[in-house]
Amino acid sequence: MAASAFWPEQIRDLDRNLHGDIVVFVVQNVACAITIMTVMSPFPVVRKVTKRRTTGEYSFLPYLLNFFSSLLALSYGVHVHNRFLIMINTFCLMLTTTFLILFMRVCPSKKQIRALIAVGTACLGVLYYYVSILPGRKGHLLLGGVQNIVTIFCYASPLATLKLVIATRSAESLPFLLVFMSCINGMSWLLYGLLIQDTFVQFPSLVGTTLSFFQLSLFAYFPGSKIMIL
Repeated sequence: MAASAFWPEQIRDLDRNLHGDIVVFVVQNVACAITIMTVMSPFPVVRKVTKRRTTGEYSFLPYLLNFFSSLLALSYGVHVHNRFLIMINTFCLMLTTTFLILFMRVCPSKKQIRALIAVGTACLGVLYYYVSILPGRKGHLLLGGVQNIVTIFCYASPLATLKLVIATRSAESLPFLLVFMSCINGMSWLLYGLLIQDTFVQFPSLVGTTLSFFQLSLFAYFPGSKIMIL
């Protein structure tokens, strides 16, 4: 009797675990595809500013913060030995670096961007040093916390032109495709974070999704704004 009661329960547990793994795998791949589309979304703006040889009303902050966010996300993936995070963020880092270089070529604030890159790189060096010497989970918490902060700033970076949006009553200076894809991306990573029970994935995704919804609402509040898609 004990054996007959034991095995069905074990089979149910195995089936439950298998079902959970399949759900995680599906959400993982959906999040991966959406992330790639999100990282590619600045392409129309980059192509536009490259053609006209000026950045115009567009801010460099989204491109700079995307670069550092990808770098930190890759570092976090290496630190927690998550091959999925390493794979997707290596690709993201390559793309964000390319977009940042192309944007810098026509940006009048080249010296400011270079200075910020130098300061950011120095700060990352200090961060990596402390992560390597801190005992136990302290290094994990430090790296995850910093990565969360940069990711949230990354989601908020299109609001660098908020003053211009309010002054002109137009949301044209906001990169609509980037904001829209960031919203979808945030929701997919929030779901993935809930499935793997990682607070450092959940928290920035929740805050980022909220910020993206706010930015999208500006296009509805200023309905005359031209939306840049291609």
